[in-house]
Order: sequence, then C-alpha cells, then structure tokens
Amino acid sequence: MSKRLSTIAIMHKFIALLLIALVCPMMLLLLARLVGWRIQIWMILLPSAVLVVGAIRMSILLRERLRAQAYAFETMPDGLILINDRLQADYVNPVAGKILQLSGLGSDRDAAVAELFLQHENLLELWENRMHGQSRILVGSRHLEVELIPMDIGERRTDCVVILRDVTERIQYEQELFRQATVDGLTNLYNRRYFLELLEGARKRCTSTGGRVSLALIDVDYFKLINDRYGHLAGDRVLQHFAALLREMAGDRGVVGRIGGEEFAVYWLDTDGETAYRMTEQLRRRVMEEQLGLASSACASSGDEPSYTISAGVAELDASHMTLESWLAEADACLYASKQNGRNRTTLARSAEVMAGTPHRLNR
Repeated sequence: MSKRLSTIAIMHKFIALLLIALVCPMMLLLLARLVGWRIQIWMILLPSAVLVVGAIRMSILLRERLRAQAYAFETMPDGLILINDRLQADYVNPVAGKILQLSGLGSDRDAAVAELFLQHENLLELWENRMHGQSRILVGSRHLEVELIPMDIGERRTDCVVILRDVTERIQYEQELFRQATVDGLTNLYNRRYFLELLEGARKRCTSTGGRVSLALIDVDYFKLINDRYGHLAGDRVLQHFAALLREMAGDRGVVGRIGGEEFAVYWLDTDGETAYRMTEQLRRRVMEEQLGLASSACASSGDEPSYTISAGVAELDASHMTLESWLAEADACLYASKQNGRNRTTLARSAEVMAGTPHRLNR
C-alpha cells in the first residue's frame, strides 16, 4: 500500500510513526502505573521498535521517491525553476540554467530570475496574483513558453513552479510555413490569395470607419516578348527588379503583392486616389530609369539587355464599391485603358474616360 502513496503522504506517515514511537513508551509506562501492572522494559520498548522499523521503511521509500523526483527534475527536457515569495530562485534545473544562461549561484542567479519577471509584465502579473497561467516571451533570440504553477499549502504562500519550454524551432517552423503559404517565392511579395485576403480586410475596415484606401493594379508591358527574346532567367530578373522597386515605393503604408505572372498590386491605407496616382507615376518613371544589369551574362556581353515599362490602373475605394470584386474591376478597367492608350502610362479612375464594359480579370 505504501508504494501507492504520494511523496507528501509518505512524509506525513514517516513523521507520524516517529512521533508515536517516541510517545508510546511513556504512554505504556503511565498506563501500567495507573492500573497497577508490573511491566518489563522490553514490553515497553517492543511497540516503539516496531514503529521505528516502520518509520525506517518509510524513510527508505521517501528517500527513493525524492531521489527519483530529483533525477526527473535534472533530466527533464523542459527548464524548471522554483521561486519563493521573495522572487528568489530556490532551485534551477540544468535546462533552465542553460536557457537563461544562469552560470552564477546565490544572489547572481536570484537577480537573473527576478530580472526575467520584471522585464515581462505578463509574467510578473501571474506571479503577483498567484495565478496558474502561461505566457510566451522572447529572451534574446529564443522564443520561450513559460508556465507558472503556484504552490500553496493551506493558506500559506509557498514556492511557485516555473516551467520553461524553448519553442524557438517550432515558432520558426510555423513562420516558415506561413511564409510559404503567403509569399511568392520569386519576388518575396505576398501571393495572390493572401494579398486579396488582406485587401478585403482593408476594404471592410475603411468602409466601416470611413477611412481612405487606394488600389493600384500594375502589369509589366510585353512581358512574354521579354521571355521569348532573352529567356526566362532574364524575365525572372525583370520581375524581381520591379518587385524591389514596388516594395520600396509602397513604403510603410503600402501592401504589395504579385497576383499573376507579370501582374502586381499595391494598396495604400489613408491615401486618396490622387496621391496613389502620383506615387504610381513616380514608380513608372523610375522603372524606365533603372534597368541596368537585368540580362543574363550572355546577353550582357553582347550589349543587348532587356528593357521594360509598366502600365497601371488606380482606383480609390468609395461608396460604389460594395464588394471587393467591384473595386478590383474598376482598377482593372483603368489598367485596361492604360494598355489601350499605348501602355507605359497610369490611369486614375474617374480622372479619364475608362472603357465601359471591360471585363475585370479577378478570376483569370
């Protein structure tokens, strides 16, 4: 039965056996005097001897249990720290010491653990309120998942168990999966699906708040001819070159994506159509000025390098755009007008005559 007891129960049983073994001889002697028995000394000590043997067995079991728990703490894959009510580290296992780089002992170790809590208010709040909870923090370049488990004996405040899990590899893996799912591999811009998802979110927010947002759809002109004449490697360089210029031009307020082979899109928050038009025109002019080094080595040696231009259509979100499709259709109609009027130009919705009935290319 004793092997099924918890460590605390074993300790309580050990203490109880020792106390009874100490009190038993005196109680037996007092009882014998009260009833007038004559009792020999061995009869007085026999029960205590039995109790002491039981206590010894409990102490052996307790020692084995504590040794097993200490081994488990030392070898567990997670970091473990025991902190007291003064925010001092009573115990730090090797993994926690390695994670937090705790090479010192005593006050140095206590200061390092206290600093960990003081630098992260969410951890400090859990500790101050004696709450069982988890928090994810960043320590240097490591992502840590920290779990606090308060230990109270009755109403007395005692140690708190802190479990540290290094989840850096998991976070990096999740980030890489997210990147692969949302970013175009060639240009490192958002891919079509994720860009349209972000665009729809921006449309809904601005529709409800009355904010301004403008969208530009941009095509690289005659891109198929570039591929046919200079090869696909040169074509890839053209797309990467333009993507870098587009990202730089978009700035902090702009969100950019590659929505097709040579088709790109960008939207700006808190930006009206005229401003978006001017920025897109600046981009168009810059494209014509910065096109050196786009060819493969073979083409460059012959002095024949690809050059390209862009066509764009810009549309500001307004009350007529009840759906994402209608907003995209207007920007796409402007892009179509730019191409129909000779390419290498930008058309702003409602600033120039846009060809009516032009089908939008949302699903092409």
